[in-house]
Amino acid sequence: MKNGLTKAGVLIMTLIIATGCATSTPSVQQGPSAEVTFDGLHRVNNTVSDRVYIKPDIDLSQYDELLLVGGGIQYRDAEPYRRNDSSQTEFALTDVQKQRLREAVGEVLFDEIKQTEHFTITDKAGKGVLQVKIGLIDVVSRVPPEQEIGRHEYFLSDLGQATLIMELSDSRTGEVLARIADARRVEPNTLHNSNPVTNIFEVKRSARVWGVRIANGLDELHQLGCYVCNIPGEVN
Repeated sequence: MKNGLTKAGVLIMTLIIATGCATSTPSVQQGPSAEVTFDGLHRVNNTVSDRVYIKPDIDLSQYDELLLVGGGIQYRDAEPYRRNDSSQTEFALTDVQKQRLREAVGEVLFDEIKQTEHFTITDKAGKGVLQVKIGLIDVVSRVPPEQEIGRHEYFLSDLGQATLIMELSDSRTGEVLARIADARRVEPNTLHNSNPVTNIFEVKRSARVWGVRIANGLDELHQLGCYVCNIPGEVN
């Protein structure tokens, strides 16, 4: 069983879309002082994601199909663009930019998740179908309006940020099994001149990291069955 505990620790870090190195093995809060959501999810400690909640007895081996559902995109309020104000660092997205973001992130995330080995994709709820709902919140752009790009050179090391929200649930009963929130900045590998083509490429690259880790985490959870039940309890 010790091997199962070790695997489960690695698994949870994969599932929560880790973006760095955790300092210790994740553990599920249990006992009277545990942080529990209204729908029975327990907080997972020692994670590199912002918030992770799961059912203590989560077991995905009973599922063999995924129902992928979009959770929408919510944008952070930003002040109107002020030309000649170099102190402004956050910009509202135009309708065109929002459309590009929605298409790019949706395409990449779902394409990567569809690469799972242990699940097939379906468009109907039912027995053995796991619903995976994914959305973005607190989306902010650090890219000036496109009409300014071209008149001036903008070299950006930070294109913006967003928080991914993922919820796993039984598609038939609606029981929520896990909820994860993970914030990520969109940072180019190298400093380059900002333009719509390169910017959307970097957005897709960041989304692909999320997608790959989600797919891998789902596959590992399926293989491990209910080993995750045995993660040591911990209450802060």
